[in-house]
Amino acid sequence: MTSRNKLTRIGILRQMRSSDTVLILSQDYELFFGNSGSAERCLLEPTDALLTFARQRKVEITFYVDAGMLVAMREHAKSAPRLSQTLDKILFQLQEIVRSGHEIGLHVHPHWHETRYADDAWDFSATRYKLSQFSAAEACSITREYHAILAEKCDFSPVSYRAGGFCTDSFPLIADTLQELGVDIDSSIVPGARLHDASKGFDFSGCPDRSSWRFESDPVVATSGGRFIEVPVSPVKLPVFYYWGRLLQRLSGNIPTGQFGDGSSKTFNRAEAIRRLLGLRRVAEMSADLPKVLHLERARRGQSRNVFHIMGHPKLLSSQSIKLLTEFIDRAGISESHTVEKCARRIYSQAPANP
Repeated sequence: MTSRNKLTRIGILRQMRSSDTVLILSQDYELFFGNSGSAERCLLEPTDALLTFARQRKVEITFYVDAGMLVAMREHAKSAPRLSQTLDKILFQLQEIVRSGHEIGLHVHPHWHETRYADDAWDFSATRYKLSQFSAAEACSITREYHAILAEKCDFSPVSYRAGGFCTDSFPLIADTLQELGVDIDSSIVPGARLHDASKGFDFSGCPDRSSWRFESDPVVATSGGRFIEVPVSPVKLPVFYYWGRLLQRLSGNIPTGQFGDGSSKTFNRAEAIRRLLGLRRVAEMSADLPKVLHLERARRGQSRNVFHIMGHPKLLSSQSIKLLTEFIDRAGISESHTVEKCARRIYSQAPANP
């Protein structure tokens, strides 16, 4: 473990009181899968705004860094000077994140393993999105490589993991590898959420609706004494009109007003879109992203839990996101803010991983 890891984990073993109202804020640090957008608009600018917010409000953030993006950038930077400069800026920002006392988590989007770069643009066609679409040996190799680049370039050895697209069906393939790497915390579950899509689906309808639990090799199945800890993202039941608004937005080709990111994602299949328009898929993650951030207060009123885990993506944030996050902290009476790892250790009164 690096010295920075040790410093950021001192004094975190106090058991959380039931009266504590805790905020966990996690961010998936990544480009868009589709039209990738620019690193400046999708990563650098919004993350700088988040770090300023964190300093002002004394908030700790876990950044789940898309490590495959870094591997691909390093590979293609040899022949693309502009990409090399972009990578340098990203690595500098990631090091600043660690210096500021935040957590770097491992985020695995394996499509980068097959992504091509030409004419200053990323080509994601003909790539496999889910880690479970690779063999067990390939999945473990990818996981090791992605973990290694974060440990090397960020001076921080990740101990928490988030599956790309919440696709946790691959976890049993890589569980032993994650344990070997010292990764014993997962944060890929949104209790009650479902996505039926052959290329990037998941189903969390049967998992516990709690702030945390232990599991052995499948994050959906709580297991007493399991070797891993799940710290799920808090769920919210969105209003029926939410997806109709999103549909109109996509049809018009408009980017949400004020959104930092300048790229766009691929859509899910038509059948899933219809299910959502009919109100059959209303459970989603509490999020700082536009436009889900508008429903933070709805989520707060609808839950009795004392741990609110709000996720997001720098690319999907806006100035309004940060304003509404600030208002949420005040209205919810947040007494503490912790990274995913710190919260997990406190809940289970457990020593830090890899001391």
